Amino acid sequence: MIYFIPAWYNDRRTMYFNARPWSQKQKLIYTDDITNHVRLATRSGNPYQLIVPNYTPQLRYHMHRLELLESNFVSIFDIIQDLSGKNMEVLNFREFEWAEGTEFVYNPFSVVAQENGQVSAEVEFGTNGQLFWITRIQNNIPTKRYIFDDRGFVSSSIIYDAEGKYHYQEYYNRKREWQIREYFGAYGHHVEVSESAQSRFLKKEYASIEELVFEQMGRVLDQHDQENDSIFLAADSRHSAEVLKLKSNKKVVYSYFQGRNGFTIDPYMIEDIKHVDLILTTTDRTRMQFNALTNIPVLKLPYIDTRFDIGKSRQLKDQFVYFRLDGLTTASYKRVLDAAVRYMKTNKRVHLLLVSFESDAKQQQYMANILRMLLASYDDPDMVLMEENSVTIENSAFPEQESRVSLSFITPADDVIKILSNCRLVVDLANEPDMYTHIAALSAAIPQINKLPSEFVHHKKNGYITLDLDNLYDGLVYYLTGLAHWNESMIYCIKLIEKYSDTEIVKRVRLMLNRG
Repeated sequence: MIYFIPAWYNDRRTMYFNARPWSQKQKLIYTDDITNHVRLATRSGNPYQLIVPNYTPQLRYHMHRLELLESNFVSIFDIIQDLSGKNMEVLNFREFEWAEGTEFVYNPFSVVAQENGQVSAEVEFGTNGQLFWITRIQNNIPTKRYIFDDRGFVSSSIIYDAEGKYHYQEYYNRKREWQIREYFGAYGHHVEVSESAQSRFLKKEYASIEELVFEQMGRVLDQHDQENDSIFLAADSRHSAEVLKLKSNKKVVYSYFQGRNGFTIDPYMIEDIKHVDLILTTTDRTRMQFNALTNIPVLKLPYIDTRFDIGKSRQLKDQFVYFRLDGLTTASYKRVLDAAVRYMKTNKRVHLLLVSFESDAKQQQYMANILRMLLASYDDPDMVLMEENSVTIENSAFPEQESRVSLSFITPADDVIKILSNCRLVVDLANEPDMYTHIAALSAAIPQINKLPSEFVHHKKNGYITLDLDNLYDGLVYYLTGLAHWNESMIYCIKLIEKYSDTEIVKRVRLMLNRG
């Protein structure tokens, strides 16, 4: 059995969820190292289980976005709350308990309940329109918040004190019987177990929610403990030390992911790696850092995404350029737009897809306004900024669209995949390119224009490297004028992809685990 333990934690409340109502700033949903390991295990047919430690009532939606809904996963909080099943039911907020005469006022972001002209509650929804939470309000102060499970029931409720601050949170089973209470702030951070649920736990009270979570995780890991069992553990200070105490006879693969861990080895990792059997990392840079610290085998393993249809963009009449804005200052927008527009005037088939992961609505509007103003200065109907979400590259082109420039704000990884599938070229001129986009472009065998070289993109092999933003024009000419250089890049990418194919990855991991 292979156990996978991700680090999908909340930055403020570790064992809490990251999802927000659709109207609020969202945390980016990325395909990470553990996600890719799970996909690999699914395809290889090896028995496995993904253990989700933190409270995630919208877990099915999260897994769907990562294309893992059909994977074998278990939620620690489902165990704590005595829940089971994946089936989802639609829940209508009007079926909730409301005072007689309550009126509902709809606005673009939520539904506001009013009693006698006073706000009594706010109903908010998830990104798919599902009921997310209902906050009861009295005299403009929140009193209670009902949080909904995406399977269609109340999962927990937060009780506020007289000042509108968190007092405690009750976690329910499907019958809305509380199983545990978690206290906050001045009320302590301990966890109280309901008398009716105490037979399922080792204690009646826990010092923290983390203590309870790791107790239950230990029980899951103990269900299967044979010689060849292993744990793929996401390197993260919030759980690594505790999970390593629970490993028993299992071998541990310690997974270091640049998107989560950055570029340097943190001090806690030096202690962690004393208790693991294999270290996985994404770059030569971190591989060498680990090799300097330990004799434990270290394997560099880029996370190639196999969901792309390689070479699809060659079949399209128009040429779509994925241009990531993040990492550029707004002052530099004009330089890159000048270079792009200059080339687009010579090649009428090029469409510029301006992309950002910015999730703050005000910042989105600010960026759009600047881009709209800059593009207007070219006095060309082809260069008018298209509205966000009006972009479609299905069926190879923008149907009946005059403009060839668009702006999209995207958050989930699957949106990146949808856009990249039809793109001829990726441009990311940030000092540190977005790693997910970087690897996704390689996976799709799409050449990239970057500011600095990397292990995966080499100048005039499968990319164009330029420190000078003004040289963007030369990179566009190199890969968009004719197919010769583009085909060379595709072949180069395919060789890299084959090097990190599923079969090769499994073979190398098994070899190094056995060697360790």
